[in-house]
Amino acid sequence: MRRTRVVMAAMAATVVFFAGCDAAKKKESLLMDENAGLRDQVTDLRAQLDDSEAQRRSLESQNAQLRGEIGTQASRMPAGFASGLEGVTIEGRAGEIVAVIEGDVLFDSGSTNLKSNAKQTLERLAGQIKQQFPNSAIRLVGFTDTDPIRKSNFPSNYHLGFQRAYEVGQFLSSKGLSAKNMSYTSFGPEMPRETKAKSRRVEVAIVTD
Repeated sequence: MRRTRVVMAAMAATVVFFAGCDAAKKKESLLMDENAGLRDQVTDLRAQLDDSEAQRRSLESQNAQLRGEIGTQASRMPAGFASGLEGVTIEGRAGEIVAVIEGDVLFDSGSTNLKSNAKQTLERLAGQIKQQFPNSAIRLVGFTDTDPIRKSNFPSNYHLGFQRAYEVGQFLSSKGLSAKNMSYTSFGPEMPRETKAKSRRVEVAIVTD
């Protein structure tokens, strides 16, 4: 009887031992799977980091290119071009020199009739363009503020912006610039600036490239 108990105890111990071994193996397997998953995550993170770094370098390259284009454009801008003209500021953009003319200098609210002072400004601008960019293409672009049309007969701000750009172009043409070199468009209220007053404008873009 005692021998039987000893044998049973030994067998139980053996079962516990092997059960413990199985549990250890299962735990080891789980840990290995977990480590493999962590390694995969690290690999993915490294790939994402490499992609981010490549994007950063690409953006830096694009920024450097844009800075170079702006610098080149600025170097092409004649000294003193359009300086002293009321309501006119000059901006250098890629391939263009742009005279931005305040809409309130050019027109009364809702109107497309050029003011007398505006005609003097545009006449001087036309003279400078003829002298320095005689054969260049010119884009005339009309912009408005975001307020809906209320006081004019135009159905929308786009129509008002286009007609204002057209009136400026026609006046410049009457002062000797070639109408064949001019094109017209309107962005209406789509590109507002810091204030409503600055948003109302006509841009005379001289294409240099």
